[in-house]
Amino acid sequence: MYKHTEELGFEGVRVRFDRYTKKANDEKIITDPLWMDYRFGDVTFYEDVKKKNPDLIWYADKDGRKSIDYKKTKEVVILSGDWKLGEIQKIALALLVRELSRDDKYLFHGSAVRYRDMNILYMKGRENSGATMTLLETLHRGGNMISGEGMIIDKNGDLLAGTENIFLEGRLEGTERSDKVDTGWNLFFDELPEEYELIQEDIGNVDLLIFPDIDGHYRTESSELDQFEKEYQTYECSGESYFLSHELLSSKIPPPSLEHWEDKVRRSRFCSYFTEERPCYVIRAKTPQLIIDEVDEIIDNIKDNQTVMTY
Repeated sequence: MYKHTEELGFEGVRVRFDRYTKKANDEKIITDPLWMDYRFGDVTFYEDVKKKNPDLIWYADKDGRKSIDYKKTKEVVILSGDWKLGEIQKIALALLVRELSRDDKYLFHGSAVRYRDMNILYMKGRENSGATMTLLETLHRGGNMISGEGMIIDKNGDLLAGTENIFLEGRLEGTERSDKVDTGWNLFFDELPEEYELIQEDIGNVDLLIFPDIDGHYRTESSELDQFEKEYQTYECSGESYFLSHELLSSKIPPPSLEHWEDKVRRSRFCSYFTEERPCYVIRAKTPQLIIDEVDEIIDNIKDNQTVMTY
């Protein structure tokens, strides 16, 4: 058997993959990181191998149907058979998100902008809730983009990095879906925003959390969340979609539970102190334009209160 090893990661946090084949094969395991770039941002593919043990072992030529196993004591995923590139990237993302959390860095599902001198997270409490459309309206109003789909935040609330793409520009095998968000923007806009700054360095801390919820039947309503609901929604946004707990990984194959109890406890504690001092609102409305009207009012109130406090 021939072994190919590669590592990828972010700021020194790494995951290692070992692939075994009957014939020599030096082709990368992740040949096209399209899906990971969209969900995570630019990952680093390391030339050297530093991890003593693999996080994933793949017996690519093994006969029979593909299978997955997880050895919890050794923290290694074992794959057999013909796995698709998109499926491999889903597993890779889950492993990387777990390792990041152990380094006090957390990946959030949603968009981030700098708007009216504030860093705002549009978090996705559930899929297709309106974070992308809200991002587009913010850019139309002169805001700048920090992230289109995911952002990494450290334990202090600093935004470390964000994804550059607003829409997924293609789908790999294993990530196919019929609903395509990039065709829905024209329900709300005549054109996509063209001129805006992409902020990737010295981003700063998070100022405001917003959960946009767009539905053509909603009347406009803003509600500031209490502490538990802030934690609940943030916990959902910072992990559940990455660990695939609500979906099949492949036909007839559910995902293993890669996030251990200790990891869940760490993330829940982070969600508590991350949200404690930050204002957080859910805004329901028919359109993204109405969502941002409400965001403007919230920002006005925050700045008025800051002015009063200054005196």
